[in-house]
Amino acid sequence: MGFKTIGIYITTTFISVSIGLILVNSFNPGDGIQYNYNVNLINQVESKEASVKEAKERGPLQPIIDIVPDNIFKSATSNKNMLQIVFVSILLGIGLLGIPKDRSKSIISAIDIKFIAKYPIKQFFRGISKAQLLAFSTSSSGATLPVTMDCCEKNLGVKKEVSSFVLPIGATVNMDGTALYQSVAAVFIAQATGIPLDIYDQISIIVMTVIASIGTAAVPSAGIVMLIIILDTIGIGGAGVALIIGVDRILDMLRTTTNVTGDAAVALTINQLEKS
Repeated sequence: MGFKTIGIYITTTFISVSIGLILVNSFNPGDGIQYNYNVNLINQVESKEASVKEAKERGPLQPIIDIVPDNIFKSATSNKNMLQIVFVSILLGIGLLGIPKDRSKSIISAIDIKFIAKYPIKQFFRGISKAQLLAFSTSSSGATLPVTMDCCEKNLGVKKEVSSFVLPIGATVNMDGTALYQSVAAVFIAQATGIPLDIYDQISIIVMTVIASIGTAAVPSAGIVMLIIILDTIGIGGAGVALIIGVDRILDMLRTTTNVTGDAAVALTINQLEKS
């Protein structure tokens, strides 16, 4: 189930980025905009510089290192460390399977009372409407996670063991809306600043956005930091984000709603695959 989940998450993210690039290259929304760097907007961007510098200094294996928690109790109190909780949960599960059943029975029983919680498209959206509304208002996949799990289990019929595994991972790894936003925003800023992007630049955007979406924290406005890194990678410069930072909150609400919808869709898909 783990391989299926990660595979579908990466595939849907790739599809989202591709759709975004096709649309933004077809409509060219940034053409004709006379853009000069605005000092006030750039000052807003500077507040992100420390986060950008820290992200650049992270090595290629840093995401793997980050999965291993220094303190599991600290991880359990932060939406930024969802993968650490999943990692510890997997180890705990392996441990419970490896010891005699009479010794693990009490712990398994305690865990089993711990959580509450081909498909018609209208019924699907009706079932996750509460989670979408909360995602839209909070701009945080992590904050919406309990409601998403509840909606999937009660309204969509997803088994608890599927939702409790797929959705926490999705809240951190599956950022379809964020990936789509970053690809469209990068090309839009390039068009607005008159910087041409060849096919290799666009391929770089696809690769970077897929990787960046996996590493983006499930908190408000985290995607803007990754966008700055993507802009630097394709030679535009992070200050170009000043073009959209003023309306980023609205965009963040929309892309978070897309993220949560994608998580629920994958959970429903995995649930169907596990039945077959």
